[in-house]
Amino acid sequence: MALARRYLEANSLKEARKHLEKVIKSEPRHVPATVALAEIHIRNGNESAAIPLLERVIKEEPDNWRAAWKLGLMRAKGGNHKEGARLLGKAAKAQPENGTIWKQLGITQLKLGRFKKATEALEKARKLLPSDMEIPKMLAHANLKNGNSGEAEAALKDAAAGGDVASVVKLAEVSFGKRDFATALKHARTARAKA
Repeated sequence: MALARRYLEANSLKEARKHLEKVIKSEPRHVPATVALAEIHIRNGNESAAIPLLERVIKEEPDNWRAAWKLGLMRAKGGNHKEGARLLGKAAKAQPENGTIWKQLGITQLKLGRFKKATEALEKARKLLPSDMEIPKMLAHANLKNGNSGEAEAALKDAAAGGDVASVVKLAEVSFGKRDFATALKHARTARAKA
């Protein structure tokens, strides 16, 4: 396994893959090697080879957050958002300080139309990844779908402060919907000036 790590650090994926395959052949239940090999397959764009490896890891170690995360992403990407959300939720609970997992869970919940769950996940992601300007936009969308226009407006202001013109336009729309025409006009002028 140490040799495989050195190959990975040197970005020699082919050599690392060969070494990991040898490790797994001699010790089929070697979970770290199996996860590492699956990650190499994912990096090489061969997700179909990674999926059975990750499924095997989860069968052997149901609490393996890394395998749940990677498989959850692939399930969601493949259109199985419900299974993706389940696995990503499992990974997020095991790694509550990983903002990337929370963000991916929020995106998956949005795709499922679970706006309250999406809001919860994206709020956690925003706290952990404050410089990620995609999160406030997604959070605003989830809040609007939940009927929380105040929280949506706050999230849009965060995104707009980061220079996102689309968020400024959406702020104008929200203000217009609230019949706050003066603020809507102000946001529209700001968006025009930034465009």
